[in-house]
Amino acid sequence: MLLMVVLIILIVILYIKFIMSGAELLVLKYAIPILSVGLMDSDNGTFGVAVKKFFQVGFTCSLQIILLRFAIALLLTLHPIWAIAFTSLAISTPKLIQEFLFMRPGGSGIGGKVQMLTNIKRMIS
Repeated sequence: MLLMVVLIILIVILYIKFIMSGAELLVLKYAIPILSVGLMDSDNGTFGVAVKKFFQVGFTCSLQIILLRFAIALLLTLHPIWAIAFTSLAISTPKLIQEFLFMRPGGSGIGGKVQMLTNIKRMIS
């Protein structure tokens, strides 16, 4: 019973993080057209940073949802300790993603823009 209470608390924390990530994605979605003006500058302005953050938040949220669904499946198969482990992993996923998910623009100018578009295309497909 205690494990169920712990799992429910972790799920509520994760749900609140999902709402925060959704709000952050909404703000970034509406900010991308404004930040695209910076592409005309030789240093890309803040567009590169915004796109990187957009993909980091989107990928992190997707991975957290997958881990949470796996934790719920483990709970339904009567493995509460494994479910708590995967829910805890879902909560700590942003730290893991910050270490490994990054895009490096290939510099400034047209080469950097081509590299950034290639990275975006690779992430989408």
